[in-house]
Amino acid sequence: MENFYKLISILTLASTTVVAQAETKFQGTFGFKSDHIRRAQVIGNDGAYYGNLNFSKAGLSFSATALKSMGGVDAAAAEGIITYPDDLTEEQFEIGYSASIGQFNFDLKMLDRTSDADVPGGLTAEVEERENSISFDVGAFDYTYVDGEISIEAEGDGELGYNAYSIGYNVSNVNFLLGRMRYDSQGAGYDYYEIKTATEMFGLDVSVVLTGVIGIDNLDDEFDPKDRLILGFSKSIDL
Repeated sequence: MENFYKLISILTLASTTVVAQAETKFQGTFGFKSDHIRRAQVIGNDGAYYGNLNFSKAGLSFSATALKSMGGVDAAAAEGIITYPDDLTEEQFEIGYSASIGQFNFDLKMLDRTSDADVPGGLTAEVEERENSISFDVGAFDYTYVDGEISIEAEGDGELGYNAYSIGYNVSNVNFLLGRMRYDSQGAGYDYYEIKTATEMFGLDVSVVLTGVIGIDNLDDEFDPKDRLILGFSKSIDL
């Protein structure tokens, strides 16, 4: 974590002389996706509605997102490290900074996400995630590194750290991505892929994502997600 903050400081300082002042943008987005999936882990089977507000100026950005996911995931399906058995609500806040140095573009982000899920017995379990990430892109290639931690209210005050890495390649409007998720526990983790594209149709932004897991380490049979095709529909409005 300390090295991550040092890297942020160096890149931010280097970019201060090349970032031009930009107009202020305030945008809202509303959307629906057929499955709620994050890094190939299934969170909700019956779709998710979400709304997002984003403010940006001169490379700085702030966004707030609220999401309602339906259906959860049957524990026997083993399609997620954390199993959400019923409906779920998420609140996510993210602060970011973007800049360019020549042909080199980078993004720094800090994210805080809280998920409240209904569990058997009429109870609610709270899951908190915090992530710091840095992304680079040069030409058609992009790379992202995430340093995160997760805590589950129902399991005490313990926190589980993790790192996520991904590299992507763009061909026309199609992005091919390979990712790796690693937890700070007995070398556990998995590798996954995503193929995604987007277009505009009937005034809506339409996205298609194919994703799945291609390798599992030290998770035994507890995690075995199937390949999924996710359809998304959204509409953005300048405010």
